[in-house]
Amino acid sequence: MAGIGNAHPLTRVKELQRGGHLIEAADLCRRILKKERKNLDAIYTLGVIMFELGVQDEAEQLFKKCLAARPGDARLQFRLAQVAEIQGKGQEAIARCKAALQIDPDHENALALMASTHERNGDLDKARAVLAPRLEKGGMNGSLAIILARIETSAKNYDEALRIVGEALESGELNRSDRIELLNKSVKALDKKKAYDDAFAACRQSNELAGAAFDPEEYVRNVDRLLETFSRENLAKAPRPGVESELPVIIAGMPRSGTTLVEQVIDAHPKAHGAGEFGDFKLFGAFHEYPQWLAQLGQEELDRHAREAIAYYRNLGGGAARVVNKSLSNVVDLGLLSLIFPKARVIRTRRDPMDNCLSIYMQSFNPEKAAFAFDQRHLGLYYRQHERIMDHWQNALDLPIYEVRYEEVVADQERISRELIEFLGLEWDDACLKFYEKKRTVMTLSYDQVNKPIYTSSVERWRNYEKHLGPLKEALGVG
Repeated sequence: MAGIGNAHPLTRVKELQRGGHLIEAADLCRRILKKERKNLDAIYTLGVIMFELGVQDEAEQLFKKCLAARPGDARLQFRLAQVAEIQGKGQEAIARCKAALQIDPDHENALALMASTHERNGDLDKARAVLAPRLEKGGMNGSLAIILARIETSAKNYDEALRIVGEALESGELNRSDRIELLNKSVKALDKKKAYDDAFAACRQSNELAGAAFDPEEYVRNVDRLLETFSRENLAKAPRPGVESELPVIIAGMPRSGTTLVEQVIDAHPKAHGAGEFGDFKLFGAFHEYPQWLAQLGQEELDRHAREAIAYYRNLGGGAARVVNKSLSNVVDLGLLSLIFPKARVIRTRRDPMDNCLSIYMQSFNPEKAAFAFDQRHLGLYYRQHERIMDHWQNALDLPIYEVRYEEVVADQERISRELIEFLGLEWDDACLKFYEKKRTVMTLSYDQVNKPIYTSSVERWRNYEKHLGPLKEALGVG
């Protein structure tokens, strides 16, 4: 798309976007569009920002608007494919990738995404078949090497996955992001081979390469401010919306604490819908001074946000009686969500702190969004602050909160599943015990687990790496 992002009014938008100030970037872009309603560059840029914020329905509409004006643009088909995959629409994502490749046969990102979608759905042969013609030409960029390594790891061909990663890393033609992702692929293959020392060494190298910037003292100050602002006393003074709904189910937990597993159990119920991770509800208004704006929140403003939010849930749910939001931002946004949804139900997921933090440390997170994930001491501090926040909500909020411990789900899936469904006010359905049969596309780091029956190998996994975890133990206060 020639000229996208080059128009002068968008220069500041791009600066804000690169700096991670996405809400401000979106607002400025909207102001540009009020004056230039047909500015395709601005429409596209706003679509990209919405995509990055996780507001996929709006991103989809913006990209489609651009595509209507420029039907021969492969990058727009690819963008719509990305949105479709995140929405769990695997077949649509594949169709969009094919459309992009018809326009531009050399669009390797579309090729990689199509293979990736097949792999996420467990169709490894189809994933290989997509890549085969490209691989015959020789040479392999970072994205293709990453997906090929993923395919072979999923197929339990760990040595082949490691060979692919090794050759790609030796090529010297990778950007930092691809190098990090390839190292993470080697971590998984080495872990499966029980080569724990090598896996941890690769993990440490990947995390150091990420260069994440996390300020522990600033983070604690932010938590202090959040809890002070959303005290029980201040919440009691806040208005309540005139519109109420039992539709929302809010899962609040650490990454890798079982949030996706719990969502999948609920999603298997015929009257519930798991909506995954979707936008930050601060987007429903000009919440730029969150959480300080609570003191100025008026009845009319809250009613508007509540109406918009409930309509958004209804649209996602498609007639479901309960819609599950498992966004990681729920933990800090729970005070806000309690005001917008006074009849919501909250599920708190918890996991052994060592297993939880190790799982985060050994996964591939975005350093801009999860800067705490790349250092053991930062992880330990973050975990303890997370517990502090959730303990505060349990004392300060009037919402019902049901606690799910990951280890209990693994040990007694049926009991916990029945308790979950009862907590949601729904009648029991045996489909919840076979959630993995639904074969739903899941766009989280747990995608390769939730389409399988529950297994126990992730419990006390940290003991395989215990000799490397001294800083984490110290930060968590674990003896």
